[in-house]
Amino acid sequence: MKAYETTTTIVEVELPPMHSTRLGLALNFLIFSYEILNSSERAYRLAKQAFDEATSKLDNSLKLMNVTRQAFPIITLNPTRKTAPVARASSGGIPRLQT
Repeated sequence: MKAYETTTTIVEVELPPMHSTRLGLALNFLIFSYEILNSSERAYRLAKQAFDEATSKLDNSLKLMNVTRQAFPIITLNPTRKTAPVARASSGGIPRLQT
């Protein structure tokens, strides 16, 4: 039990919620909790936490992937279009389009 708790603490700091190692550890810990400790409440809580954390990050990733996918037709409609020249602004070096 102590090993699972210690490893979970480390993994929650070191790995993103969608990382397969982090999700695998959560799965193993919840099965241990359910099968060995006979604690369905703990197993449920572990499963819900892992799922909620991973899907919250996944939702953001899916939104960005969707926007990127929507850009494909715009980019491919006019493949010969030349990009606008970029110049450095005098303050802060932020690029701006030249007109």
